[in-house]
Amino acid sequence: MLALGDDLTLEHQAIWGAEASDPMKSIWRQRLLGSENDAVLAREVLAAERFGAAGFIKSMVLDLAASEDSLDQAYAISIAGYSIRSAEFADIVGKHIDHRGVSGQAAKHAFSEHENAIWARHWVESMWNAPTPEQFWRCLIITKTSMDARVSPEGALLQNSLLRPDYPFPL
Repeated sequence: MLALGDDLTLEHQAIWGAEASDPMKSIWRQRLLGSENDAVLAREVLAAERFGAAGFIKSMVLDLAASEDSLDQAYAISIAGYSIRSAEFADIVGKHIDHRGVSGQAAKHAFSEHENAIWARHWVESMWNAPTPEQFWRCLIITKTSMDARVSPEGALLQNSLLRPDYPFPL
């Protein structure tokens, strides 16, 4: 299969980039709930959000979180933790963080994933806003070890000091 980066394939793009319809939503739901492990689930959530189904991810998280079933709640929490928009779901994760059982375990893991994304974003922004070449490279090395597909270096680049005419060192 042809890879598109971040372990995503043309299959991911075709499926998650399709127009939302009831049959497609059923397929999307099966792909998320049928993920064999956390890595596969994280990749499916990334593909959905990257290729146009972010609204489906949000509605699925909200629907599953509203369920009385602890397994549904655990899925909601897990999906939320892998989302690029995990901060939007912080209240859902926080509600379960002290629970015992599967929803509590999922909340702890989702919170950890959310914290990892915050940490990586911090270093990406620090890298682009570094006042010296040395600080840029220091931040780049830390960014390299902490960054995952949820963090976009371009997002920080568009808002950073590199676009200012007074940027302190040449690129």
